[in-house]
Amino acid sequence: MSKQFIFVVVLECMAIAILGSIAYAFHRPDLAPVLAATVVGLHFLPLAKIFRQGRYYFWETAITLWCVVCAILFRSNSLVAWSNIWTGALLWANSAHGLLRARGIVRSLVR
Repeated sequence: MSKQFIFVVVLECMAIAILGSIAYAFHRPDLAPVLAATVVGLHFLPLAKIFRQGRYYFWETAITLWCVVCAILFRSNSLVAWSNIWTGALLWANSAHGLLRARGIVRSLVR
């Protein structure tokens, strides 16, 4: 694995832990999941450069924007539910898109 990738993952984990602790310190544990999801979205920014995947910029924007919208529109349990469900759906869509691209690449190599 690339040292850059490991650095991004370690930094992501540290940011999630720190932001989660801050949310709990302010007695707002409902903010911890949306902050963690925002960090997950933002981690696609350096990954796009490391893996040379331009599509990651789209996913970074979509996840981060969704988390900001959730933080503005929802409170408490709704905030946790909506941010987690749709962040998961966006991550799933990213994975499905990657698999479809890989399938196309493999098919083009076989011919």
